[in-house]
Amino acid sequence: LPMPVSGRIVGRFGKAFDPESKLQIFKKGIEISTPQVTPVKAIYPGKIAYSGELQNYGRVVIVDHGDHFYSLCARLGSLKKNAGDEVKVGDSIGTSDPAGKPLYFEIRAKNIPVDPLAWVAKTN
Repeated sequence: LPMPVSGRIVGRFGKAFDPESKLQIFKKGIEISTPQVTPVKAIYPGKIAYSGELQNYGRVVIVDHGDHFYSLCARLGSLKKNAGDEVKVGDSIGTSDPAGKPLYFEIRAKNIPVDPLAWVAKTN
């Protein structure tokens, strides 16, 4: 699968130390540093299950790819699709944050978070 945006991986899936809480946490996705206001694209065909704001995630788009597979992009600067919209691979679903916050990207298989890097082609 393609990455939702090109950039540098700055946060990885799995166990990590959170300097803010000073606790070990489990990251359910990855973080991608990308230029500001860059188009964020659908990685696979599907239907927008959610497009809006979520606490701690900011602007979020969740794509339902069928058979209980979902991708989630969060910390978006803008949303380009609404719930119920159909998307194809490469359709713009939003833009990256104008303040430069890394994009948060998650893949869920049967509601279980999986390492996105095992599913996508790394472009850099």
